Amino acid sequence: MPITNAGGTVLSRVQIWEYSRYRESEVCVKNVHVGGTVGRTMWTMVSIGSLYDRGDYSQYAGAIRTHGDWYGSYDIHVGGANPSNPDRDYACKKVDGRIGDHWAPNIWLCWLNSI
Repeated sequence: MPITNAGGTVLSRVQIWEYSRYRESEVCVKNVHVGGTVGRTMWTMVSIGSLYDRGDYSQYAGAIRTHGDWYGSYDIHVGGANPSNPDRDYACKKVDGRIGDHWAPNIWLCWLNSI
């Protein structure tokens, strides 16, 4: 998910990576500087739920990790709105990213809560 300034220039990208083996998965979230912000020290933040990394960075914030019994990558969903099902089959965590005064749009990471 790109973070852009008012003119539409991409300043950084919030990246979500998932690795799974059998029923154990780990999700990593990182906010990576791009273009003219690479090498430039700026307030940079990334969070997933209550886990976060923030500070004055010139390359990226993160990676931060969370893991669980998610039963494979096809049960991980990332979206711009909270996609929790009314029957609560999915658990979700909010992912946030910031560079300077610019925030990422809403990002939700959800996973199948039961097998």
